[in-house]
Amino acid sequence: MRKITILLLSILCVTFGAYSLGDTPTAQKAIPITLKGKKLKLPRTGDLTTTVECYYYDGRVYVDFYAPVEDVEISVTSIYTGEQYDTFASGMGQYFYVDVPTTSGQYYVEIESDSATWCGEYYL
Repeated sequence: MRKITILLLSILCVTFGAYSLGDTPTAQKAIPITLKGKKLKLPRTGDLTTTVECYYYDGRVYVDFYAPVEDVEISVTSIYTGEQYDTFASGMGQYFYVDVPTTSGQYYVEIESDSATWCGEYYL
């Protein structure tokens, strides 16, 4: 009976991952991307406070605007290889993303909306 109990306990430990060490690879922290930008022209709505937040997480660069914008182009370029990853979104929206590689390196980000251009970079 004791052997069966020990066998069941060892199966439960292995099943529930009692022996796993550390975090899983998907538990990465988001990397904030500091953007610098300038207004190209005044928006038609008259809203001068439209700002943007940008970060990298798990193979994507996310761009969150504090107010809806239209016609957004996001471009991410690898400084080391010159490969470019971009997306264009037409229509009103507030949240956008572009799929990028997960390889280490330095990346340049450029975001252009109908009223401003922002740029920044991040390192993996």
